[in-house]
Amino acid sequence: MKRAILLIAVAVIAAIPVTTNAWVRTYGGEFHDAGSCVQQIVDDNYLVTGFTEPLDSIFPGLPEIWLLKTDTQGDTVWTHKIEWGPLIGPLVSFLTADDGYMIFGGSNWPNIFIIRTDSAGNELWSRNYMDRLLASVQLTADGGYILGQDEDYVGFCSIMKIDSLGDSIWCKKYEFEDIRYVEETTDGGFILTGGARKDGTVWLLKVDSLGDTLWSRTYSNWEESYGNRVRQTSDGGYIVAGSCVVDQEGRLLVIKTDSTDDMKWSYVADYGSLAKCVHETEDGFFVAGRDSDAYKGLLLKFSETGGLLWEQRYGTRTDFHSMDLTNDDGVILTGSINKEGENDDVFLVKTDADGNPAVAERPVTESVKWEVVNSIGRGIVLRYANQPQGFHASVFDASGRKIDEISSTQTSGTITWPVIPTGHSPGVYFILPNLFLPQQAHKVVLVK
Repeated sequence: MKRAILLIAVAVIAAIPVTTNAWVRTYGGEFHDAGSCVQQIVDDNYLVTGFTEPLDSIFPGLPEIWLLKTDTQGDTVWTHKIEWGPLIGPLVSFLTADDGYMIFGGSNWPNIFIIRTDSAGNELWSRNYMDRLLASVQLTADGGYILGQDEDYVGFCSIMKIDSLGDSIWCKKYEFEDIRYVEETTDGGFILTGGARKDGTVWLLKVDSLGDTLWSRTYSNWEESYGNRVRQTSDGGYIVAGSCVVDQEGRLLVIKTDSTDDMKWSYVADYGSLAKCVHETEDGFFVAGRDSDAYKGLLLKFSETGGLLWEQRYGTRTDFHSMDLTNDDGVILTGSINKEGENDDVFLVKTDADGNPAVAERPVTESVKWEVVNSIGRGIVLRYANQPQGFHASVFDASGRKIDEISSTQTSGTITWPVIPTGHSPGVYFILPNLFLPQQAHKVVLVK
């Protein structure tokens, strides 16, 4: 009976670390890795599509496609790599009806490739579209996809509609324009954005369900401006995220239009930056990209009328390439992080509705540690090192109730608990440090 009670107590202690829906994670190793696309999928887990650059692939030194599925806390569910060869442009994947994946990417022939996988990421089939350079891919209401294609070998850009099996339904070309993103609109047509090569201005193009032009509009308020992402908004208008040049410096640019393409408001950052993603929320808009001056991934929140509500920066030497809204009103973002003296890793950030990532993950190193020197006695001795904020821990009794705290302001040292030897009754206790690193509670035993 006593043994059963002890097992229950351990289970209680194991559950004490508070779960959070906001976190920061990195994934990778000694090679160059980056996340290109992230989505929350039907089981509330996350699917990251990116690449890794190993040296032992079929094409030495060339990237492999990397699929990474994580749970709601960022822990890896499974990971799968596909050797493919040279990669150019975005990598995007979508969950299929049978829980497999459709992966889209580009290579430097140029061509667009599609890879169909099973639920574990194993390749089932693939196909190529030659003389195309992928700019964007989005799922359409009929289960197919709309592809934005950058300049081909004769100088045209185009969009292509394909079905769920990757077969082309139609393709339309547009001269002298730079397509960076296309998505379906509520009327079954499509909205496109990019830049007009003729005068270097943000360009919006609205087409019908067959790609025929309904209207075209440029916004010439800024120099060398581009739209990197456009989405239809709940009022029938559009929100565009991109960049422009001010005083010879690239700046983040956001434009909101009404349903007739007239600009309602715009925002230009006053620092070097770039916007790559945008999503509408119930009370405004999230915009993500990069703070070029600070070398940090950037997330901004705007009101419906264009007021900047807040801005958050994450990590150091980081960049965001993709963002998705999550079911708890937060966002999930992916991109890359460069650790000084090392190659890039995949950077994955889950925030709450206010952009807070909770406690940022710190890399596990041998120099950050703690240990129980003696776990049985009248006093329990702990040793720790390299804690700039000092050492802090919580103490729980066998029922899982917090009964004490251990604290020191020193960077390194030893601590004896309890401070007063007779302060607590003899018995089993658990000590859990309040560190950024994942930790397990250590069982200790006080004796008379």
